[in-house]
Amino acid sequence: MSNDEVIATFVSVVLCIWLWPRWLWQVARVTHIGPYPPCRRWPLYLTPVLAGIGLLAVLLTVSSPDVRTSVVYTFMYTVMGLAWVACAMKLFPFLNMDVLGDCLERSNEAALAPALAAMLGVMLTFSGANIGSGPGWWVVIFCGVLATGGLLAFWFLLELVAAPSELITVDRDRLAGWRMAGYLTAQAILLSRAVAGDWISTSSTLHDFVIKSGACWLLLLLAITVESTASRGNLPAWVGKAVAVIYPGFAIIIVVLEGLPK
Repeated sequence: MSNDEVIATFVSVVLCIWLWPRWLWQVARVTHIGPYPPCRRWPLYLTPVLAGIGLLAVLLTVSSPDVRTSVVYTFMYTVMGLAWVACAMKLFPFLNMDVLGDCLERSNEAALAPALAAMLGVMLTFSGANIGSGPGWWVVIFCGVLATGGLLAFWFLLELVAAPSELITVDRDRLAGWRMAGYLTAQAILLSRAVAGDWISTSSTLHDFVIKSGACWLLLLLAITVESTASRGNLPAWVGKAVAVIYPGFAIIIVVLEGLPK
């Protein structure tokens, strides 16, 4: 490993040791209001583990050959991904998602699905940045910033225009929660595909990202229409259920049509 790779790994390990134990401690110790099923904490414990396993699977199968054949580099990108998610979660409150407050303290069942989807979505975008070959770890960071930043941006735009968090946090609308979970999952799928593939150049990566993320705008427009209708109380229940499935289904179809990353 080069000096910069050692530093990147060290910083990632420090962030993991600093942020994740605090998160687990907060999940374990947060108090709650009203009836509360104890099993509500387990998804918040298990989701980071599942995210890490998913990233590890990507690193061992479709990452750069020098990564998937090296224990050291696999470890480096795994801890980097875990640190990535932990840092991104610090931005969730700015998007009106208080994971611990809504899911645990206020015992809001509607908030759990989007919270888990957001955590997994961030890891999915980072995983996409690891697909393919590149000249160094900075390429993964660059692509990760594009994909994760895109996910947060499209989340912000939906919140800015349609404010789905109102239905989730105030009205405790479970269907709104599932729709938001489906939306975040779909955007993460599309954006992870937009940065996947072998590195050619910065300009080429930016060009591909802009072109391949075009479907994200269509998804955003659909979500704005749906959530604006729901906020007025005019959305039939069956439409809300269908949309929660349509979002990720749409993303999967787009990715399949695009084919394997090159």
